[in-house]
Amino acid sequence: MSGFVFVTFTLALGIPKERLGVIASIASFACLFQMLGLITLKNIGDKKRYAIRLGVLEPLLLIITVLLLPFLPPGLRFPVLCIAVFVTAAAINLTRPITDDWLASSIPGSLRGRYLGKRMQISSLILILALAGSGFLARQLSKDDPFSYALFLTAGALFGILAAVSLRRAHLPDVPGVDSFSWSAFPGILRNKLFRSCVLINIVYNIPFWFAMPFYQVFYLRVLHMNEIAIAGMLGLYYVFKIMFSPMIGRWISRFGARAIFFWVTIPYLYLFFSFSLCTPERTWPLWLGWIGASLADAAFSLTLTSVLYESIPRSGPRRAYFVANNLFSFAAAGTLTACATLLAEALKDRVLDFGTWHLGQFHILYLICAAALIPLGFGSAFFLPARKRKAQAS
Repeated sequence: MSGFVFVTFTLALGIPKERLGVIASIASFACLFQMLGLITLKNIGDKKRYAIRLGVLEPLLLIITVLLLPFLPPGLRFPVLCIAVFVTAAAINLTRPITDDWLASSIPGSLRGRYLGKRMQISSLILILALAGSGFLARQLSKDDPFSYALFLTAGALFGILAAVSLRRAHLPDVPGVDSFSWSAFPGILRNKLFRSCVLINIVYNIPFWFAMPFYQVFYLRVLHMNEIAIAGMLGLYYVFKIMFSPMIGRWISRFGARAIFFWVTIPYLYLFFSFSLCTPERTWPLWLGWIGASLADAAFSLTLTSVLYESIPRSGPRRAYFVANNLFSFAAAGTLTACATLLAEALKDRVLDFGTWHLGQFHILYLICAAALIPLGFGSAFFLPARKRKAQAS
């Protein structure tokens, strides 16, 4: 939902740009269905088939929704979109207790950093190709015609169906003792110091990003007036650098330790937020540089946090409860803060700051606030982990 195709579709429906934060918030709160998925696991016989069917249901619901919305009265479009986002997100969240553990249990502990780095390389390459095609095709469509974008999203959702169906040939490891669920497991989970540190880092570090992310595409399209090809090119370059440096970053995690990685990635993230405030429709190059820096930071942050998370989860016992607990805390925080982002964007709607020749409007100010918040939150969250280097363990 943060892509320029979906954002353009939403704006073409006549939905105010500030309400994109509400849509992102609703999608995050659907994470509560992960708890229901965890509770019902013991009653599910074929867990792989269950995950695949829900994985197919999510894009099917998306297809029905986007094709219906352009024909609804304007007053109904936003509430129907919100309901559809919640239902589709709930469908995919019901599978998360299975799919998260499915991935983690398939990775050899001794190769975790390099494995995750290679996985990021492959997914980034596919995203580059998808962005290039999306940017070119979106450039041919009228931004005022929501139905043409609905057809575009429908085509994309068909790939979602293929992705879910492809899991039929994937092996679901049978990890003993992970299907049992008890509410009494959660206090023990939270007493796991390393796991608790992962949760705290993920929440505290991401606070400024949850305020910023709902409005990335709005800023590109409505403030900088970038066309879809330019946006695709900028984000494609971001993924190119991710591909180039992911293997190196995997080695850095083992060499320098997680705490040092979390500390240093804050610097390129700070520049990214400041670059938003430096840009005008005539000057977008600071943002391009910002996303190049962010590509390295994102790769390092994601690989490091995932490695430490997998290390913190025991090899047996309520493993899936760990993943659900992590996701619940993360998505609940994301849902709350993206809703607050909408309130902040509304409050800044008519605000203007002038610094000499710089004229900062609504979203320029919002990203300056995000930069200011990241300084204590980003650097400070690194200290949730001990300074010593951690050795990889099998999950």
